[in-house]
Amino acid sequence: MQYQGFNRFARLDFLARCCPPLQIPALTLAQELSATLSSPELYESACARLKVACEAQGVPLPANMPTEAEMATRREQALMAEAQSDQPLAPHEQLGDRATLLRKSHIEYERGDLTAAARYLARVPHYCKTPEDMLQYSLESARLAAEQGMWAHVITLVNKERLSKILPDHPKAEAQFNCLEGLATFMIGKLDKSVQLLASAAYTENGTACELMTSRDLSLMCGLSALASLDRPELVLLLQNTELKQHMESCPEIRELLRAMVKAQYRSLLDILQKVKPLAMADMYINKSWARLYENIIARAMIQHVTPYVALDLHAMAATFNMELEALEEQLVTLISEGRIAARIDNQHKVLHATQGNVRAAVIEDSVQTARDLVDNTMQEAHEQEFVRLHVDLAGTMDDLLIGLEAEAEAVDVTASTPGDKPLEPAAASAGASSPPADQQTPVIDVELLPYAGRAIFPLFRLSNLLDCAGSHDWAFLLTYLTPTACSSSGENTNMEALEQALGAMQNPKLLQELFDHLSSNSEIDHPLCEECTNSLLNNLDRELRDLGERRREMNDFLAASQSHSDHAPPEEELLDQLRLVDEEIETLSKQLTDLDAAEADLRSAIGDKEATIQELKNEEQRHLQSLHEAQLDLQDVDDERAELEIQQQELSDQLEFLRRTNVLNDAFHIWFDNHFGIINGFRLGRLPVVRVDADEINAAWGQALLLLHVMSLRLNVHFSKYQLVPNGSFSRIEEVATKAKLPLYMSGSRSMFGYSSADFDRAMVAFLHCLDEYRSQIQANDPHFDLPYTIQDDGLLDRRQEKLSVRLKSAEETWTRALKLMLTDLKWCLAWLCKQMV
Repeated sequence: MQYQGFNRFARLDFLARCCPPLQIPALTLAQELSATLSSPELYESACARLKVACEAQGVPLPANMPTEAEMATRREQALMAEAQSDQPLAPHEQLGDRATLLRKSHIEYERGDLTAAARYLARVPHYCKTPEDMLQYSLESARLAAEQGMWAHVITLVNKERLSKILPDHPKAEAQFNCLEGLATFMIGKLDKSVQLLASAAYTENGTACELMTSRDLSLMCGLSALASLDRPELVLLLQNTELKQHMESCPEIRELLRAMVKAQYRSLLDILQKVKPLAMADMYINKSWARLYENIIARAMIQHVTPYVALDLHAMAATFNMELEALEEQLVTLISEGRIAARIDNQHKVLHATQGNVRAAVIEDSVQTARDLVDNTMQEAHEQEFVRLHVDLAGTMDDLLIGLEAEAEAVDVTASTPGDKPLEPAAASAGASSPPADQQTPVIDVELLPYAGRAIFPLFRLSNLLDCAGSHDWAFLLTYLTPTACSSSGENTNMEALEQALGAMQNPKLLQELFDHLSSNSEIDHPLCEECTNSLLNNLDRELRDLGERRREMNDFLAASQSHSDHAPPEEELLDQLRLVDEEIETLSKQLTDLDAAEADLRSAIGDKEATIQELKNEEQRHLQSLHEAQLDLQDVDDERAELEIQQQELSDQLEFLRRTNVLNDAFHIWFDNHFGIINGFRLGRLPVVRVDADEINAAWGQALLLLHVMSLRLNVHFSKYQLVPNGSFSRIEEVATKAKLPLYMSGSRSMFGYSSADFDRAMVAFLHCLDEYRSQIQANDPHFDLPYTIQDDGLLDRRQEKLSVRLKSAEETWTRALKLMLTDLKWCLAWLCKQMV
């Protein structure tokens, strides 16, 4: 479970600054890590901080603490490596070589220059040929942007890669993208989105979610963000997440935190938070947001705690959260003012009262009411189905009752219209009319008995549900029992006695049973019914009776109006005149209709001609459109051909520009180092007592150095004031302009060759240094910020400690070798500047 890349050094540096007890171990690891990087500044900084920390705590320095000489050597090596990396691309490294750009970006990354690494990496997309190449570029760029703290850029890169739709085919890359985007959203404060992304990151066997965080970091960040942003149902779902379960194995405290929040164990929640705090404070990303996370977690816990209650004792709540009462009140006041808790505080009794209704009780009441409505609707539908099954129909019986009542009303009208003091008996009124047969006659009802009979019939309805009986014979049957002797032969009125006999007969159980049996046999419903049902039916009958009476009065009014209108009808001659006028008008309209038909036929013919013309125009338009489409296709082909030619021209222009900027000096003159020796094209320059380098190799190295300086002077158009360089391989020389003296830049094993003394060789080396310094002056005239790493002074160079090292042979071999190494470093520095100018 190791961090990778420069992020590991950043985490160690942060740990050393924020955690004093771990300062020395963290700085020791940072020193060991920086020793593997290419940045001497980081290494020297880590060593200096470790030294200061050890001295402050009275701890002896580690055994691997470098000396000044080792640090100087490391700086020289870094300078050589930097000069080498600053060279332009070699001919075999094409500008569109993606691997080369990635290598250069990695070199800058190892050196600690993240900006330069990002600059090289930004050129990679132009040369990516496959979606997998773009996927690798996006991943590298997102990781580098995250290390630079460019969170918005990280989110943009990840979203752009998700649109490519190849991410699901690469689960490992998708997991790393989820981690990087989750980290970015966490840093910008979008905690719920961060939880979603981090929880979906796949678990790896090595415990590393991505190069910037481990599984423990991921579970810690995801768990704290979830507690600060999610509700209880969402936390339950999060605990069931398979991927997050595996990550939480490395940090079980997070699982316990989530369970404590779900189970409302707030005291345990606070205790575990205090245990997790050191881990969170040691994380360089969570450390900055810990205060905000802790505050949101406590706020959500309080909101979750007070939600079910209508009134809550603050003393009990303070004991639950293990807080002082004053601190709890301040926190609750803040939440109430923000609108996150709908409540008020009773300062006198220290009670929190909810300002909203009891949500739980309201929900329960709504549920119960819904259940009751469902039961009522179900019972109603069941009753309706039962009525349908029994074929209950009251319409026929109601009509029969209304007919009977209307007949009695007519009898009342007849009786009222008869002159004389004694009202006409119903039997006498009907004596003059033809009587129906005996089997069709209905019992006669005395007019005076109608009110009493009505009041006698209605109680009977309550007992037998008379309305369910279909047919008029039931009405007659009932009246037979009510008025067995409705009138006597002598015409004596015995109606009251008959009514009393009928009412007495109704008290006879046997007679009532026969009546109920008769009613039940003529209906599908058993009788009698209850009083409440009978009352309901009677009310309906009264209402329908009133409606029918109203309708009858309206019909009578209409009939009277019709008869009045017929009395004032116009005479027949006037009607015949009006009829003739109507016939004439009909004939005129018929002629107009004929004319209109003819005009319509003409119009239809004209429309047909116009439609034919329109069809011809459409055909012609179609031909023009076809021609236009063909012309557009031809134009598109021409545009495609032109675009292809432009692409070829651009490629050729790029290749020409690349060839124009190609510099072979870096490959032709490769300058490097080998321990204490400077090397140019594989030839060592110098000699040590323990390493005897022969004169031929030294002469070849001097010849290559002089040739390089000569070529660079030609490229920059520099003319040396005192000397002229004459390259000639291993026998190169330098000529003085004023005296024309020839100074050999080569030596033999006996320090003399072809008549030249060692003094001439020393003068040649000093002259070479003078030419190099004059070349440096010419560069500074063009670039004031340029300077050599080692200053040239007279016949030597100044090292980092400002000690002069002479290039004359009279110096010790170690000093001479070191001076030549510094001289090659300066020469390579000039070469690097020239290559940059030529790019």
